[in-house]
Amino acid sequence: MITFNRHEKKTAEALFERMFPQTDDAPGATQIGVAEYLDRALAGAYQDDREAYRLGFAGLDRAAQIAFQHDFTDCEPHQQ
Repeated sequence: MITFNRHEKKTAEALFERMFPQTDDAPGATQIGVAEYLDRALAGAYQDDREAYRLGFAGLDRAAQIAFQHDFTDCEPHQQ
């Protein structure tokens, strides 16, 4: 990872897997490397958006803590 720390990477993977899950016909976000792509993009051409993603990931954790007393990545998929 270039931009994300370990926790941010896990959060990105969980978020994008909820958005683009693996199906019988197609790989999911984790399998095609969406988090890795975003990490590289935020280190380069989209570096101005880096802080917005970090704040968004932190906001997911805050909301999950309030609702479920867990970080976003530790919630069950249906809670995410």
